[in-house]
Amino acid sequence: MHLKGILMANKEVARSLGKVEVSGYAPPKLELSQAVENLQISVNSFMDKMKSGKHQTVSTDGIRQLLEKKEGLFRMKMMGKRVNFAARSVISPDPNIETSEIGVPQAIASQLYYPEVATPHNVHQLRKLVERGAALYPGADEVHIPNANGSKNIKALAALSPADRKTLGRQLITDVTSGKPPWTVFRHLRDGDPVLVNRQPTLHKPGIMAHTVKVLRKEHTIRLHYVNCNTYNADFDGDEMNLHAPQDPISRMEALAIARADRQYLVPTCGKPLRGLIQDHVIAGSFITKRDTFYTKDQVCLLLYAGLRAALEGQLSRDDEVRLNPAKPMKGSGKGVKEEDVISTDPWEDRPWHKPNVKIFAQKMKLELEPPCVFKPQRLWSGKQVMSMVLKHLIKISQKGKIGEKDQVKNGICMDGKSKTPGDIWNGKLDGCKEEATVMFRGTDLLMGVLDKNSFGAVGFGITHMCFELMGGHFVSMWLATIARLFSLMLQLRGFTCRYEDLVLRDEIDDQRRRLIMISRKNAKATAEAWLHKHGQGGQLPTDKPATPQQVSSAARSLFHQKAAVEHYEGMTIGKMKESWSCMINGCIPIGQKIPVPKNNFASMVQTGAKGSTVNQSQVCACLGQQELEGRLPPLMATQRSLPCFAPNDLSNRTRGYISDRFLTGIRPQEFFFHCMAGREGLVDTAVKTSRSGYLQRCLVKHLESLKVSYDHSVRDADGSVIQFLYGEDGADVIRSPYLYKFDELRANFHFMRELTKHQIAQMRQGGGKNVDLDSAEAYLAALEAAKAGEFATAIQGIQGILDGSELDKAATLSLTMLKRRLKEAKKAKATSGAHLFDPVASVLGPAHYYGSTSERHEQALQEYVAKAIANNDLTEKQ
Repeated sequence: MHLKGILMANKEVARSLGKVEVSGYAPPKLELSQAVENLQISVNSFMDKMKSGKHQTVSTDGIRQLLEKKEGLFRMKMMGKRVNFAARSVISPDPNIETSEIGVPQAIASQLYYPEVATPHNVHQLRKLVERGAALYPGADEVHIPNANGSKNIKALAALSPADRKTLGRQLITDVTSGKPPWTVFRHLRDGDPVLVNRQPTLHKPGIMAHTVKVLRKEHTIRLHYVNCNTYNADFDGDEMNLHAPQDPISRMEALAIARADRQYLVPTCGKPLRGLIQDHVIAGSFITKRDTFYTKDQVCLLLYAGLRAALEGQLSRDDEVRLNPAKPMKGSGKGVKEEDVISTDPWEDRPWHKPNVKIFAQKMKLELEPPCVFKPQRLWSGKQVMSMVLKHLIKISQKGKIGEKDQVKNGICMDGKSKTPGDIWNGKLDGCKEEATVMFRGTDLLMGVLDKNSFGAVGFGITHMCFELMGGHFVSMWLATIARLFSLMLQLRGFTCRYEDLVLRDEIDDQRRRLIMISRKNAKATAEAWLHKHGQGGQLPTDKPATPQQVSSAARSLFHQKAAVEHYEGMTIGKMKESWSCMINGCIPIGQKIPVPKNNFASMVQTGAKGSTVNQSQVCACLGQQELEGRLPPLMATQRSLPCFAPNDLSNRTRGYISDRFLTGIRPQEFFFHCMAGREGLVDTAVKTSRSGYLQRCLVKHLESLKVSYDHSVRDADGSVIQFLYGEDGADVIRSPYLYKFDELRANFHFMRELTKHQIAQMRQGGGKNVDLDSAEAYLAALEAAKAGEFATAIQGIQGILDGSELDKAATLSLTMLKRRLKEAKKAKATSGAHLFDPVASVLGPAHYYGSTSERHEQALQEYVAKAIANNDLTEKQ
C-alpha cells in the first residue's frame, strides 16, 4: 500500500511537471505544491506511519512499526522464544523428588528426544529402544544413518513395522562392531537427562536452571520440589513452566556445570540464599527440635531411614557419580557391556523400567544411632539428636574419599546462630530465658536452639548456609532433600492443623484489649484538641469541662479548608494511632492467647517463620489498626464526611480509618469501606509497579547484557572496551564473599578447608608459578605495614624482593619501580610514615594472578582478629 501510494504521488508530480514541458503552460503553484506534499507524506508513511502528517484511512504499518516493540520483526520473529525440543505445562509440588530433579510426565518424556551416538557401551540398549519404536516408552523416534558421501539416511521409526525395526536394530549392532561411522539414535527423554527449566518472567540469572529429569508415569503436570519455589518465584495456583532439552553432549555438560540447580543457592545480586524449605517443612523442623520432643528407637530409625534412604542407597551420594555395569568387552570392539548386563527397558519387568544404562553403587554404610539422651524409664532420643544424626550421616557420605575426610567427619560443624522463634515464647512463660533462641552446633551435634526458617529457609548465615560454604551446593541439595522427606513423615505421624481456639485471647487480655480501644479513642480526641490549640481554634472549646465531639467538630470546621493545617492533623493522628495499634499488638500477641505456643498451631506458624507475620495475626486476633491511603488518612468528601453515615467534620478516629474491630469477631460495614480502600491501593500499586519496573529492568539489561568479566577480572564490553579495571572495584565475587569477614565461623570450621587448601597450594607450587604467584601479594602487604611504621628500609627491601623474585607483568613492574623510588625519596626526607605512597594491592597485583591479593580493609580486619585471638589465648602463633 505504501509503495503504491508513493508511485501514484510520484506520477502526480511528474504529470504536473510534464504540463510545463509539453505546452509551456505553468500549472497553478497550489497544484504542484499539493502533489509534492502528497509524495513526501507517502514516503514518510512508508518509513513510519506515525509521521504521515495527516489521518490515515488505511492503517498500514511502516518500516518502523514492522521492526519495533514486542510485535516487531526482531522481538517476535528473530528473537522469538518458540523453539523446538521444548515443553510447557502446569507445575505441581512434589517433596519426594530431589531438589535438583524435575518431575516430567511420561507424555512429555515420550515427545522430547536426545540424539545419542551409538558406541560399544550403549549399543545394546539403543538397539532395544529402536526395536520398541516411537509408540512405546521408553523408545526412540528416529535413527540417522551416515552415508559414505557425508549425507544422512533418516529412518522414522513410527513408519516402520516391528520386523523392520528389529532388522534395523541388528544392523545397528553390526555397524558399531565393524567400526563404521556411528549411528545417531533419537531416543526418548529418560531419568538423569539434564534439561533447562524456566519460569517467566525471568527476572534474574537463576530464573533458568538445569535440573535432571525424573520421569513420572502416571502424572500429567511438571513436578517441582518446594526448595525451588523462591528461586523461580513460583507457586502452585496454575503457574506454568518451560522445559528445554539440550541436544548435544557439550550443551548438556555446560548446563550442568553452569546452571545446575544445586549451584544456585546464593543469588548473584547480593549473595543471600535463595533456596530453602518453606511452610509445612519449617513448622515440622521447629517441632522436631524443640526441647520436649522425644522419640523411641523405632521412631528414630523410621525417621532416619525415611530421610537418608536416597543417600544411603547411592542416589544422592556423589555428584553425578554414575558407572557402567561391569562387563567383558564385546567381541570385536573395545571396552563395552554385555547384552545381558544392560538394564532392561521393558516397563513391565521387575527391574527398573526407565533407568539409564548406568549403575550407581550404594553406600556401604549402616545407620548408626547415638546413645539416647534418656535411659530411664525408657530409652528416648531427642529431636535435636535426630537432626544431628542426619547431618553426621550426610557428611560421612558426601565427604567420602575427599581430601581431609577424617578431620571433617571427626570434628564436624561448629556454628552459633539465632533462630527466628523467640526463646521465651514456649508455653506462654515470659521468664526471660532465651536459650532456645540461640542455635549452637558443636562437632555436628545440635546442643541448643530450635531449627526453623533461619536454619533451613532462604535466610543467610544459618546451618544450611554454613554447609554450602564448607561443602558446596551438592551437599546442601542432599541436606534439604533429606530433611524434607523426614519432615514430611513427621507431619504424617503427628499432623498439623489450625482451630478456632488458636485465635482466642484470654479473658483478662480481652478486657485489656477493650480498655486499649477506649484509650485509643481518647488519644484521638486529645490529638484533635491539641491540633486545634496549635492552630488558634482552642478558644472555642470549653475550659471547665471536657469538650464533646460535636464541640470539637464545630471548632475544626474552618481549618479543613487550610491544606497545611489538614496535613499537620493527619500526621499527628497517624503517629498517635500507630502507637495505640502497637500497644495493642504487644499486649495481645503472642502472650495473650488462650492456648500458648507450641500447642497453638496458628501462632506457631507465625513465630517460626513458616507462614504469615505478626501483622496478619494481629488483624485476626486484636484489631486491623489504622488504614492509610498513600501515607495519609482516608480523604473527606465535599460534605466534610469520610462516609455518608458519619457527621460532618467528625474528628473521631473511627471516621478517619482506624479500625478497632478484628476478623475473629467481624468488622462493621463502615470499616469494610476503609479496609477495601487500602486493599485496592495495594492491588493498583502491584499492577502499576509491575509494568514500570519491568520496562525499567529491560532498559537496563539490554544496555548491559554485553558486559562480561574477563580472565584478568576486568569488566569489558563486547568490543573489548574496559568498563571497570576490577570487577566491583575489589574483584570479589558476590557469591563467594558472604563469609569473608566471619572469622569466628571460619576458624571454628577450618578443618574443612585446611587439608584442601594445603593440597591446592602444593599443586600451584608444582606448577612453577606460571598461572599463580603465591608470594608477591603477601610481600607487598608486609612492605605496606613496614612503611606505615616508618621502616622505609624494610619496605624498600620488600619491594625489591618482589621485583627480583617474581615474574611480573609490565604494569606491575612499572608500578613497583615507581613505588620503590617514592619510598627512597620519603626516606631521604625523613618522613614518619609512607602508607600514602602505596596503591591498593589489587590495583598493582591483580587478583587473577597473584594469590592473596585482597583489599587492605579485609587484610587489616584479619590481622586485628588474629592479634586479638592470640591475646585472649584463643589462638597460638603456630595456628
